[in-house]
Amino acid sequence: MALQTTGLEFFYLSVDFFENDKILLVEQELGSRATLLVLRLLARIYHKGYFCRWGKDECLLFTRRLPEGCTADYVQQVVDALLERGFFSKVQYERFGILTSESIQGHYFEAAQRRKRVEVRADYLLIEISKYKNLYVDGSNVGISTENVDMKTGNVNMKSQSKAEESKAEQKNEKDSSSFCSPEKKRIFAEKETFSSIPVDGKRRNTSGLVEALQQWGIGDDNLYKIVGYCDYGVIGHPIWKILADMRMSGGRIHQPLAFIWSRLRV
Repeated sequence: MALQTTGLEFFYLSVDFFENDKILLVEQELGSRATLLVLRLLARIYHKGYFCRWGKDECLLFTRRLPEGCTADYVQQVVDALLERGFFSKVQYERFGILTSESIQGHYFEAAQRRKRVEVRADYLLIEISKYKNLYVDGSNVGISTENVDMKTGNVNMKSQSKAEESKAEQKNEKDSSSFCSPEKKRIFAEKETFSSIPVDGKRRNTSGLVEALQQWGIGDDNLYKIVGYCDYGVIGHPIWKILADMRMSGGRIHQPLAFIWSRLRV
């Protein structure tokens, strides 16, 4: 019996790839060799699936077969530049040590639709995956059904209720003083309030991924956290993920991202 592979035999490359601002900026900063490295990194990722692990050891092994002059330090500089410009998800890299992005995941899941079963990790996801019927989510909190949670409501609710009351009191005190804070402290307060408000209802969410995606479009903190709350804190399957995917594929035609997002959300 043949072993099932998770990677792709070939991958899609947009005709606009070499005109992508992120690629052009990295190339301008680190030379034309950087573009070759991007292609090789993409090939490595798709060979593995929709992400690849990346650290010091992976960088050394990756450098092993590169042309002379492409040292491990240079390769890491290219990766760091790609992360800073959002070509790869900086949040997922810092949290899990992986290289991935919304577009990489979208291309991979589209290409893998004919496979009978594809295993994915919930905490690695950056896109909405409900339309891909062959995906089986594997990872934290998966498999804990609502029935199992309901059976324990007697214990859970008693504890959560008292903690919720304490939390509300703390948040009220913080709110009363937040209006006198500096902009940076207000941002930290808004972020803290948002993440502390995420419902514990068994739904899969990617709140940090949504925050990062909105920041990349220059959405200010006030509007950013309003959108996050409006979108059920980045629940997987919410229309916001399709909206962000459409914006990413717009080719720079969206000049007012905030207005565009709200117009689509309120349809």
